[in-house]
Amino acid sequence: MNEKSIVNTIRLLENQKIEREIAFQEALDERKRAFELARLQYAYPYKAIASVTVTLISGVATYRHKNLLYLIPIAIALPYLAHETDAFFGRSTARIKRRADLLYRERLAEHEPHVLVADVKHRLKELQRGSDME
Repeated sequence: MNEKSIVNTIRLLENQKIEREIAFQEALDERKRAFELARLQYAYPYKAIASVTVTLISGVATYRHKNLLYLIPIAIALPYLAHETDAFFGRSTARIKRRADLLYRERLAEHEPHVLVADVKHRLKELQRGSDME
């Protein structure tokens, strides 16, 4: 084997290694998000039952004692239940992801640019072209 074929083989292996590392990291992140959603879905029925129970008990106590201050727990339980319902169906994760992407793009515009996957691939192609010319 000549030297050029060895260099090309090494570059090919490095490219495959980088692509696999990126794919592995993306798969790991996706698995973490799926685990978090599964955890929320498991806990949701308990949280929903507790919130509805607090709401009912507060309503009955308010009616029975004629004291509107007993309604304060409802102001806490209902928004909590709404938030957990939103998280249970997975809509909040999509919103959080969109917001994170927006913040990332804003920070990227403010600071010096970070290294992106496309930049790495472009640089590898440039290096390959440079070695082919030699």
